[in-house]
Amino acid sequence: MRELIFRHKRYIICIVCVLCIFAGNMYKSSLVGSISMQQPEKRWSADGEDSGYAAAYMSEDEGIKLETINSFKEKYRSTMLEDSLEISDTARNYIDAYSCEGQLEVFKDFGKSGNKVNVTAVGGDFFFFHPMELLSGNYISDSDLMHDRIVIDENTAWTLYGSSDIEGKKCVIKNKYYYIAGVVSATDSKISEKTYGIRSRIFMHYDEYSGAGDNEKPIACYETVYPEIVSGKAVKVLKSLFGIDENMEHVEGAVEDVPSIEVIDMNRRFGFTSLWKVIRQYGERSSKTNRIMYPFWENECRMTEDFAAIAVAIIILFAAIAAITLLPSIVQLYKFSVKGAEKLISKIKGLRR
Repeated sequence: MRELIFRHKRYIICIVCVLCIFAGNMYKSSLVGSISMQQPEKRWSADGEDSGYAAAYMSEDEGIKLETINSFKEKYRSTMLEDSLEISDTARNYIDAYSCEGQLEVFKDFGKSGNKVNVTAVGGDFFFFHPMELLSGNYISDSDLMHDRIVIDENTAWTLYGSSDIEGKKCVIKNKYYYIAGVVSATDSKISEKTYGIRSRIFMHYDEYSGAGDNEKPIACYETVYPEIVSGKAVKVLKSLFGIDENMEHVEGAVEDVPSIEVIDMNRRFGFTSLWKVIRQYGERSSKTNRIMYPFWENECRMTEDFAAIAVAIIILFAAIAAITLLPSIVQLYKFSVKGAEKLISKIKGLRR
């Protein structure tokens, strides 16, 4: 048995390497598949037309106002005309969402003790991009007639009412009654458990949270799903909206850094090229200098990138071991094929004579 193993050790090592490569790919796929965002571009492209997904994250200093978001509509329109896309008055060619983070106190009623919670102030199609699991009720959206409804996580629900089935009940925020539209599950994966945070969270309309005029809270996250007529079109459109020079792009799908604004091609961030860049920069990402406070879903993606990059590094390592192990056999096979070809040519020449 030992002699048999020793004789075929190259092939045994190669088989082990192939199994490790397969396991690494499976682990990477399971990591990416567990991300809570669930690929909004795929769901938006259900009719067969490809779309791209891109996101921009900003520091509070670089954050934008709601009027800037509104100005994007005309820019999208002109870009679509340039791309010869059919613009419909009834159907939507793109979707977008925006948000910012903060903190507030929530009270069950006037005169009751309050609880400090994290706030995600949302606009656009936020819950299409981030379809958190609903435990009861519904999401909020821009189409709501009144913006005095909020979505709360189950931690907040249990703190206020001792139950997650509390659709329609009210609470007090900023000396005003808000009605609970729905309750969502805080996390749905091991990584999201680490990035969501331990503090309770509520989701409310951006215009209800942000204030007005000079006191308006800046938008720190903007996301879009745009028709992908060519590869990487969505991220190029998003960069143009923010006035970012396209010549700064050097790796397809990679994270591009400009002062306090980070634009990410979400479609390709878990591809080999992007993850190889993460491997090369491993450790540097923790030394953050752009002053951006990433929301919990982006931190989930970044942590997933780190683990996926480790999987890619393992795949590369075992692929290299397999190649080195098989190299002598490949050389022998090459020499054998060359000799065989030479003999065949000699026979053909002999027959012609």
